[in-house]
Amino acid sequence: MNSHSFARGLSRKIIVIIACLARWVSPQPVKAQVPSAWLSSAVDGRGVRHQARDYGEKHPPWMDDAIKTVAPEYPYEARSRRIQGSGLFRLSLDLNTGSVSKVTVIESTGSPMLDNSATTALRHWRWKSGKWKEIDFPITFTMAPTASRPPPGAIPIPARR
Repeated sequence: MNSHSFARGLSRKIIVIIACLARWVSPQPVKAQVPSAWLSSAVDGRGVRHQARDYGEKHPPWMDDAIKTVAPEYPYEARSRRIQGSGLFRLSLDLNTGSVSKVTVIESTGSPMLDNSATTALRHWRWKSGKWKEIDFPITFTMAPTASRPPPGAIPIPARR
């Protein structure tokens, strides 16, 4: 190996290291760095806050206590405009019944349509009574990427003439 090829190989490695450091050091939103489930937390009946990240890979106990959950609708207009977003919502629960008494947007999805859809669905959720006072719950609206190639084995349709 001559000194020229050694220097070229070394410069490529340095560029890769710099690119990795730039990604590591550059400020990014917390949601991009931390799994959204980790943002979930809850206040139990005694007033103690629990964080989902403290339970590792297991479901947090407040999700195991959910009796009824309703998925938010992805509004047609948001889908047609390919609007996506992640938000954090606080559910205030009636300790006696476990029903949701109030939904507050802690961090918006960036779209009022998506926020409204999430809050509408979350109002219908219920938990076991007497266990939880408040739950912070993340919701992400994403769309599958558009297919740029046909799937393997697909036969292209000939163009009309």
